[in-house]
Amino acid sequence: MPWSFVKLDGETLEEARQRSPAARGDALIERTRQQNDVFHSTQAFNLGFTERMISSRIRRGDFVMVQPRVYRYQAARLSWRGAVTAGVLSTGGVASHATAARLLGITDMRRDPVPELLVPRGRLIRRDNIRVRETNQWLRIDEMWSGGIPHTGVERTLIDAGDSMNLRRLLGMVDAAILKKLTTWEALRHKLDRDARYGRNGCGSLRLLLDQHGDDGVRVPHSEWSRWFADDLVQCGLPAPELEVRFHRPNGSIIAQVDLAYTAFDIDVLIELDSEEHHLNRESFHNDPRKRTELAAKGKIVLTFTWRAWKDDHFGCMEQVRGALISAGWSPTATRLPESQI
Repeated sequence: MPWSFVKLDGETLEEARQRSPAARGDALIERTRQQNDVFHSTQAFNLGFTERMISSRIRRGDFVMVQPRVYRYQAARLSWRGAVTAGVLSTGGVASHATAARLLGITDMRRDPVPELLVPRGRLIRRDNIRVRETNQWLRIDEMWSGGIPHTGVERTLIDAGDSMNLRRLLGMVDAAILKKLTTWEALRHKLDRDARYGRNGCGSLRLLLDQHGDDGVRVPHSEWSRWFADDLVQCGLPAPELEVRFHRPNGSIIAQVDLAYTAFDIDVLIELDSEEHHLNRESFHNDPRKRTELAAKGKIVLTFTWRAWKDDHFGCMEQVRGALISAGWSPTATRLPESQI
């Protein structure tokens, strides 16, 4: 199991049982605090509890079973992390797929996913309220720990995610991992080349993203929306914009870092995407208009779109960018958007 069932301070089992009941209880409580409020019965046994003591506490309701041989104290609320930890302790596996992505903080899921675990092939175990998968590459899961829980490494997690997520969401996870400096495009390519086998689920999706976006010289957007907006521009026949472009004053200080920009034409065209999450605050309220006014004063075309405008009038936003690009000196090669789509 990922957790080692060690005894207190190198004590033997007999020495642990010589401790007072209160001392044993305190030791078990401390252990559960380190494990998201759950523990394995073997851990209680190694801390001095006997099978009879454990059984009596289960009958009284002091210990509540979460998974086979894994319990919580009756007064402790079972959190999502606790449910994942219980699954790991019960199966001897590690968190994987969407669960590992949530632990790494590279997914924007608003709801906690059903705990997903990975175990070596041949040890497939069925458990209530968790999903258990097998792997024949157990020695290559690149185990990491987050929040006291073992899980698959970043690159392995992204490969696994490619099996169950569409390309747009997978790309958002890759961007988030790179922004957090958890991985790089080169590290992802190395992982695929080293470990991927023909037909492995998820490898094809990640390799496609590498072929399309795997250039460490290109900035990674700070939000999925920036990536989506950029992809939509290309799909509508417009040139691909640069991501996260900085503009400076003559003294070298930064005026702003804009979400998307075109700097290859006679006039720079800048695109700012305003979301409620990042722009409904006092600092943005005062600073954003000042920065955009300064950029416009330098002769740049500054376009601002809100999330609602993009959702409600998607193609209208694309057409505004098209018009700005034409004003900046771009010569369109694609046909204009159909009136039915505007």
